[in-house]
This record gives sequence, structure tokens and C-alpha cells, in this order.
Amino acid sequence: MVAHNSCSKREEINAEWISNQAYKMIKDLIDIEERTTLHYTFYNIAMKTGFEVGQIKRIYYKE
Repeated sequence: MVAHNSCSKREEINAEWISNQAYKMIKDLIDIEERTTLHYTFYNIAMKTGFEVGQIKRIYYKE
């Protein structure tokens, strides 16, 4: 699998950049997921990605 790198050569990859990228990916998944509640959506994404529901929430809420 080839990873997509949207980081420019000048931009340093650090914890904040990784956190922002993870947030964007989770946000995109939530936007395309059919849902009735946000909690149910977190559960569905966790099942599909292998992350725990708590991890999805922490990424989404930027905790």
C-alpha cells in the first residue's frame, strides 16, 4: 500500500501535523458514513478501522 503524503518538503512532520491528518481522515469518514447519531457513527468507524471507539472520539474532539 502506498501512503499519501500531503506534507510539503518544507513542512516538518511532527505530532501536531499527524494529529491534524488523523482528524481530517476521521472527519472524512464521518461525513460519508450514514448515521443516526454521532455515537453510532463512532462505533461503525471503529469496527471498520480497528481503532477503539474512544480513540475515534479523542481524534474527532482533538483531545
